[in-house]
Amino acid sequence: KQVEFLGDHLFSREMAGLLYDLANREDTAMLRKHAMQIGSSFSRDVDILKADYKIQMIGAGLFLLLLTSFAIWFMRNYRRLILSRKFKVSKMHLVIIHSPVMVSIFITGALIRFIFPDLPGTFHSLNFLVFMFPMLILVSRIFGREIRIWFLILILLYTLTFFYELTYDPDILLRMVMLFFSLTALVLFVWIYVKKPTSLNFNKTLVYKLLRLLLLILNILLVIAVIANFVGAFSLAEFFTLMPIQIVLLAVGVQLATKIVDAMVFLFLASKNVQQFNVVKDGFRDIYKRTSWVLDLLLWIFFFSMALSIFRVRDAFVAWGNGLMTNGIKVGAVEITLWSVILFFLVIWGSILLT
Repeated sequence: KQVEFLGDHLFSREMAGLLYDLANREDTAMLRKHAMQIGSSFSRDVDILKADYKIQMIGAGLFLLLLTSFAIWFMRNYRRLILSRKFKVSKMHLVIIHSPVMVSIFITGALIRFIFPDLPGTFHSLNFLVFMFPMLILVSRIFGREIRIWFLILILLYTLTFFYELTYDPDILLRMVMLFFSLTALVLFVWIYVKKPTSLNFNKTLVYKLLRLLLLILNILLVIAVIANFVGAFSLAEFFTLMPIQIVLLAVGVQLATKIVDAMVFLFLASKNVQQFNVVKDGFRDIYKRTSWVLDLLLWIFFFSMALSIFRVRDAFVAWGNGLMTNGIKVGAVEITLWSVILFFLVIWGSILLT
């Protein structure tokens, strides 16, 4: 329903031009009205959370306590748990090991977002805000100061959009706020595109090129959002402004997740108990690289899936992909599909990896 509504109204002008609206504004109590709307939305979502998600949130809290306790215990004992003489722990791994609370909050927030995608809107965004606090700390420690400032600006921008999304009935005040979001995000993303920060350390060239292409597309969408806001197409301006902010934050979160997963795989394989198996002991580097590669691939597939969802085209893309994979070509009595061909090569590739 949201997609149909958006499709019907996305390219229509719902109101007068921004400059005309600014010159002819009459409502002088806009701030008080929007403050009441934010309070009403928050109260409604609190009631929904208490009624439908109380047990799940208690479970998430207990999981966070257990995970934090384990992470602190591991930080204090990792030297005797792994073969430190044989395997050198990298600087990035040490940062993750010595950030037990931040890593635990990050993992718990990511799991909540993944397991409970239908949380009330307020707490879905609030979970992401809590989730971004350890992201900021970990990004600063792992990737350095080069991107800390722009990432902090991005978080502040998303925090403001959190309060914005609790309001409704767009007026000139919200249009000015939306213009501020659009211009700030545009300047920020152009800076990222031009500067090409190397500290993000993308190991895969293809992923890096795809993300740069995506960033270029998002910059174009932000320019369109600014123009749309001025001419009165507010739905288009809103969609093309909030969407890029969410996607860029998601990309940084997934990149951070790949580093945490890499550290977890390394520390697990380097542990004394696992090293007792000759298969792991003799093929440590190959197992470590291949496992990390597969997990990173899954994380980036998840990113592109979520990006398609934010674009509101994932269902259409899945339907198109399903048809592409299952509609085959008949050769006699045999029907050959793209999926069967891919599966055939995956089996061969997996057999080669195992051997």
